[in-house]
Amino acid sequence: MRTHFNVVLEEEHNERHHHRGEQEQEEVVSSHDKVNLNNFIGSICEDEYFDEQMEVQVRESIDGEKETLEGLFNRILNDFKKPTISWLQFLGHFSKRGRLQGYNEIEVSPSKEKVQFLTMAEQGLS
Repeated sequence: MRTHFNVVLEEEHNERHHHRGEQEQEEVVSSHDKVNLNNFIGSICEDEYFDEQMEVQVRESIDGEKETLEGLFNRILNDFKKPTISWLQFLGHFSKRGRLQGYNEIEVSPSKEKVQFLTMAEQGLS
């Protein structure tokens, strides 16, 4: 799945680069760690390997409820409120809770040596 994430990321980066001038390229680079959610899940679903895996259980909740890959994708598409998603946000949906908690995802800015904890709204969960 990470390969699909990287492919969609590169495609979206190239598309933005093509449509923007050089002054806006820095903005593209700084926001390149997220991909369009629909494009990402669509690319996975179109993959022959993952198409055959849609009914495989990929998660069990704290309450013991089992979830298939197809169910997980449907839940993400229904619950995630932002059009773009990071790799960590995507992986959080495989956890027992089914999403990342605010303290589990951190954004680190090496240039500013700043750590920022994301709220649920910033994670696209509200």
